[in-house]
Formats: sequence, structure tokens, C-alpha cells
Amino acid sequence: MEIAKRIVHPNNNNTHYFGAPEAKFFLTEILQDETVLQSEETDIEIEPSEVTEILPGSIDNENQNELLNQVYRAGSRRDLSYSSLSPEIKTHTKNTVLHISAWYGNDKIVSLVIEHAPKLLFEVNENNESALHIAARGGHISIVEKLLAAYANFERHDIKTAWLEYTKRLKNYVERSNGENLLKFVALENVEGNTMFHEAMLCRDKKRIGGDKIFKACELYKIGDSSSKWCYEIALVNVNHAKQSILYLAVENGDKEAVKVIMANRPNNVAKPEGLSPVVAAIMKQNQGNKFTHMDKFQ
Repeated sequence: MEIAKRIVHPNNNNTHYFGAPEAKFFLTEILQDETVLQSEETDIEIEPSEVTEILPGSIDNENQNELLNQVYRAGSRRDLSYSSLSPEIKTHTKNTVLHISAWYGNDKIVSLVIEHAPKLLFEVNENNESALHIAARGGHISIVEKLLAAYANFERHDIKTAWLEYTKRLKNYVERSNGENLLKFVALENVEGNTMFHEAMLCRDKKRIGGDKIFKACELYKIGDSSSKWCYEIALVNVNHAKQSILYLAVENGDKEAVKVIMANRPNNVAKPEGLSPVVAAIMKQNQGNKFTHMDKFQ
């Protein structure tokens, strides 16, 4: 398990488009007889001494050990209070207590941070990752929901103040409506170009965050002036540095329910997905014994 980095590999040879003949094979029935990857549930009961698996290169950092001890030890305490935490502490890799508790799936601490230190909602680590990236990577849909609810509650005075303070720190910040910029933050790309949706699709634990879970969570919360369907456009047009859209990753990873919900809610203004065509991944899956049919919606 790791918070800090994952290596993604571009496949520059697969530059197919949705108008290709192969597009006729896809998606009315998706991944029939799919082989679901069996993976163990993410272990969140990790001692602080094992932090090298989460935050490589930082084991000797005093702040990191103190922060992790707080998160780990406080997790099971019924009398946990905000005063027992230190929101100002950051690890060597700039992870905050919110990043760490999001990785551990600690709902209690996440709720306390949102209530008492909302400025941490707008802190990113050295890989330009918000707590949303970390929660999605760890497969913790309840944490994603809590964070989205906080961002949607933008008119709460201290959250709005925290947002305005965050924007003052940005270089080359372009003034738009707060709602538009806030949505951009929620869909923030890390150093690999991954949004939280990419991270959710890359998480091997489908039972926790696969299928339509992260999309249905987003539908519950209206960010700024966006519609409740804002996440589906992102799923089609936001590509990482490997030219992979969220839809592409869903197909590649055999996530039948995720593909279905994205296609069912495809915005009319999106003619075709950006980046590598999901048809490529579909054909690869088909060659592995999975049946695909029409994807002619994008032709």
C-alpha cells in the first residue's frame, strides 16, 4: 500500500478512436462472464512503525511519527476529541492528518478535521494530492462522501474562508466563480494526471469503491454551480499522463458496473472520450474471453 506514488505507464501504440470498426463490438452487454480480480481488503490496522510502506523515504521524520501515532492510537478511542490532534503537523511528504486519516479510513478523525480545521480540505501533498485522492486510492467510499459533503457545504463560513485562503497561495490563479474553481479542485489532477476517479478505478478493491459507488456519491453533492451529473463528463474527458480516461480504466480493469453507469449518464455534449479509446481495452478483454457488443454511441 502507498499514499505517495504509483507508476503509470503510457501505451503510445494504442491510439484508436471511437469511429474505428472495432467500435461496433461493445457495451450493450459489458464484460459477460467477467473475471473479477480477487484482492484482499485494504488493511488499515497498520502500526506507525510500518509507515515506510505508506510514505516512502520519510521514516525518520519526527513530525510524521507523531502524526501517525495520533491517527493510529486515537482511532479506537470513544473519547476522541479534536484537542488530541495536531492539524498543523505535516509529514516529510507534506501529508496532513487529513491525508493520513483518509488513508486509514478513519471516519471519526476525518469528521473532526472537517469540523475544526477545514483549511486541511484544501491542502495537497508533494504529489499534488488532496485527501480525496488518498481516500479513493484506499477504497474508502465513506471518506470520499464526507469530503464531498464538506466541499458542497461551501457556504459554511469557515470552509469558504479556508477556500479563499487557499486560492491566495496559488500561482497563476485565474479568477472565476468560486463554484467553478471549487469543482476544479475536487477534480484535481495529481503529478500523474490522475483525478480521484482515476484512483478509484485503479483501486483493486472493487467491493469498497468499485462499480458505481464513487459516481453515486458525487450525484449526492452539488459542487458550486455544477449539475449532479458533473462527474460523468470528467469520466470521459479527463485523461491522465498515460492518456487514460476514467472510462478507459473502468473497461481495462473489467469494472462492468462503472462502465455501465458512465455510459448511461454520458453528457450529450461529449462526442467521444478523450485519450486512448476504451475500444482498445474492450477488444483486449474480448480476446481474454469476455464478450463485448455495441459502443456505437460515440460513432
